Amino acid sequence: MAPRQSLLRPLARAVRTIGQRQLHVGRLAMDQGKIRQVIADALSVSASTQPIPAVPADYHAHADADLKLLEGLGIHTKVVQHNARPGTLYDEALRYEKGSAILSTGALAAFSGAKTGRSPLDKRVVEEPSTKDDIWWGAVNIPVSESTFKINRERAIDYLNTRERLYVLDGFAGWDPKYRYKVRVITSRAYHALFMHNMLIRPTAEELANFGEPDYTIYNAGAFPCNRATEGMTSGTSVSLNFASREVVILGTQYAGEMKKGVFTIMNYLLPKQGILSMHASANAGKDKGDVTVFFGLSGTGKTTLSADEHRLLIGDDEHAWTDQGIFNIEGGCYAKAIGLTREKEPEIWDAIRFGALLENVVFDQRSGQVDYDDVSITENTRVSYPLEYIPNVKIPAVAGHPKNIIMLTCDAFGVLPPVSKLTPAQAMYHFISGYTAKVAGTEMGVTEPTATFSACFGAPFMVWHPAKYAELLAEKMAQHNVNAWLINTGWTGGSYGVGHRMSLKDTRAIIDAIHDGNLAGGEFETFPRFNLQVPKSCAGVDSKILMPNKTWSSQDEFQKASVKLATLFKDNFKKFSEGMSEFMKNCLKESRAKMQQSPSNHSMSGQLRRDRERQRDKSPPRQKSPPRPARSGGLHASVGGSTTPTAHQSAPEEHCVHILAGHTGSVLCLCGVGDILFTGSQDGDIMIWDLNNLQYIGTLPVHKGFVKCLYASYAKKVLCSGSQDRTIRIWSLETFSTVKTLLGHTGGVNAILILEGADVLVSGSEDRSIRVWDLATFEAVACLEAAHLGGVFALDRFGSPLQVVSGARDRSLKVWNASTWAVSKTLHPPHYDGVTSIAVAGKHGKFYSGSRDRSIKEWDVQSLTNTMHTLHVHGDWIQALCMSPSDDVLFSGSKDGVVKVWDGELQCQDVLQGHRGPVSALTAVGNRLFSASHDRAVRVWRIEQYG
Repeated sequence: MAPRQSLLRPLARAVRTIGQRQLHVGRLAMDQGKIRQVIADALSVSASTQPIPAVPADYHAHADADLKLLEGLGIHTKVVQHNARPGTLYDEALRYEKGSAILSTGALAAFSGAKTGRSPLDKRVVEEPSTKDDIWWGAVNIPVSESTFKINRERAIDYLNTRERLYVLDGFAGWDPKYRYKVRVITSRAYHALFMHNMLIRPTAEELANFGEPDYTIYNAGAFPCNRATEGMTSGTSVSLNFASREVVILGTQYAGEMKKGVFTIMNYLLPKQGILSMHASANAGKDKGDVTVFFGLSGTGKTTLSADEHRLLIGDDEHAWTDQGIFNIEGGCYAKAIGLTREKEPEIWDAIRFGALLENVVFDQRSGQVDYDDVSITENTRVSYPLEYIPNVKIPAVAGHPKNIIMLTCDAFGVLPPVSKLTPAQAMYHFISGYTAKVAGTEMGVTEPTATFSACFGAPFMVWHPAKYAELLAEKMAQHNVNAWLINTGWTGGSYGVGHRMSLKDTRAIIDAIHDGNLAGGEFETFPRFNLQVPKSCAGVDSKILMPNKTWSSQDEFQKASVKLATLFKDNFKKFSEGMSEFMKNCLKESRAKMQQSPSNHSMSGQLRRDRERQRDKSPPRQKSPPRPARSGGLHASVGGSTTPTAHQSAPEEHCVHILAGHTGSVLCLCGVGDILFTGSQDGDIMIWDLNNLQYIGTLPVHKGFVKCLYASYAKKVLCSGSQDRTIRIWSLETFSTVKTLLGHTGGVNAILILEGADVLVSGSEDRSIRVWDLATFEAVACLEAAHLGGVFALDRFGSPLQVVSGARDRSLKVWNASTWAVSKTLHPPHYDGVTSIAVAGKHGKFYSGSRDRSIKEWDVQSLTNTMHTLHVHGDWIQALCMSPSDDVLFSGSKDGVVKVWDGELQCQDVLQGHRGPVSALTAVGNRLFSASHDRAVRVWRIEQYG
């Protein structure tokens, strides 16, 4: 068992970072004259030889700076730097912005403040009539009202009006003049202006003179937070986009990458609307033949490294578009990761760090200006921004012909996928929509095994339309131009992470060279089973033994298990994309999935594994029909014996699953046990009752007009309580199974209920953001906390003496309430990164756990109400359920990924329980058995005595 990480190391790191910043501020105060001399020297050798005189703080840097430029927007700041050159922005940053410095290379260092990365959970898109039917609403594109956007815009303008100086920058998005858009950035920081000067396409003097009104305007007031009490806001950060008014408003984050990705999000809406494919990809072209290759890939797959090739011309490293004429880069610069940067590994990026380049959040020596690229004490997300022309073998203008090859990069830490495989058009669409890579143990706290990551179109956070829109455009263009598609695994071979080793960069480059010279496409292929991929039998410069993955594993049984696991993850991930697809895409992807689901031939499996599968198949029971639904009335509907009884499947093939309870006609959303009875609530509106002694069906309570979302039973009070999407709570007698009372009052669905037996009250949490407290004697509401949270309340539990209640909500927060006064005892910090879905209390150990849509679990101390442990990305999707074992020694978690995990007291994963065919929605432990409810309409029963 791994020991807990010491808190002394991060504390020392923080002290060192603070000390560096304080020293740096002192250096600026003492050496201002020397710094200005460095600027003058740098300017004397820069591309621009025009002298720039010293500029007083209250003077406009350019004669064309128009004070009326911003008046129509309600901005009246008197000092405006309009399209200032890098030298001027250097001077402004050094004068007015803490953390700015000129480094030994001549690049400018900048500090982005508390936020050192993007805040995707705080991105909002205005829901308005002209675009609402186009946008794929959900976790990526979270809707916000026009009124909220206006409040945020007004707040940003109010802040900008308080600044003594502002910076306005005009530039283009898109190198093809036919499809480019004019963008104007208004910001209070010179750092932001220099960043966008690098990242947008810089207009010529003539283009600036005729720039006119922008197509889109970005108001960057990131140094000022949004109002958390504003409807739709869940934190002090907001990045809001309004397609109708053509504006972006940034509040509460100074991270410059929000502007870059804001522009990309705009292009991801506008270009597909014109039949142009926008792509989160890098691209290069042959120097002689001009053949174009596009590289799709998520972070860590090698997209930037592999597209930088000394024998080819770089078109761009991140964002491109594909028109009827060919492809073009959307950006005017590059934004590369600087972590671990060396000249040996990345010579082009290293040499681009000179005057005009911007290094973000790096640690450097205060005297020499030398950067320590391995120091992550500020952030691991250190970055460098520089103009595209700083790369020596770059194609300017960044426009090229149609791609000949498309390469989809994945870093498969399971060690299953081949180093290279040729994709059919259907497979290309499947892998494009899946956007798969994997994180490995050690990269993040709590990741103890390879963790699959899926990002639709290899850039889900920036996609506006349904992923099928982009996939259809890709399929159409690939077919029209006869493009080859390849899947390249830059991850592990010879075993999964920790057993095998990573593919060598030398082999991957040799594979890509063979793709470019055409030899790979013209060679012989063999089929890689289960995924049905076509793998080349040989490749120049690469050992043929590594081309077929199973041949590199020492254990074929282990390889087949890993292969099945990865295929299942792909299949489960893809379910969420079925809505919104055209028939063409459905048929195309149905073909790919069908081939992927085919079992490998017997000769490719070890004899032992094949025999195990045959035994499991022999033991699996036949599927039985669900019982006919009883007519709805007030009481219990019993169904005894015969084929109409819901089924309890025995001897399920999974190792610890001993029964499967089936009978609901909708997703099973909740369950609870009391005495020797189990209750299950479903999307079908019913509650089913099961005998815990023999796991047989007893009867059905036809309860609600909407989904049954939560259940709570009290043996002491002899009542069962159910909460529903229909906004009601029903109280049932456990002696007569008749309705005692229906409680009304919530204006949204009831997500969580809890009985405090000592206080004789029922507590309910709702989608309407309120918590209500009901007297169980009179059934009257004795307390109503109307704005308990800023989002729907999804979880409730209790602990301690005196009694306290903890609530978790969609707004990411956890609050602890005094159960006597119903005042807030404490709002827990730090919050989760996404909505809280579940809470489990381990009273014996004085702690409780919270699970979230951010895929993490946090441990909290009951006495101090402080966060004592935090594990990140413990599941492949949202955590939807937590529960403790009866002994309080073991924690169980259920996820949208369909998996149940078992955790010890140190939050180390002890086991993974698989078998559900849909998201796990609820868990409860009774005796030595765990019950898991799922969207696959079944409840699985697991043996858990082995966990203690």
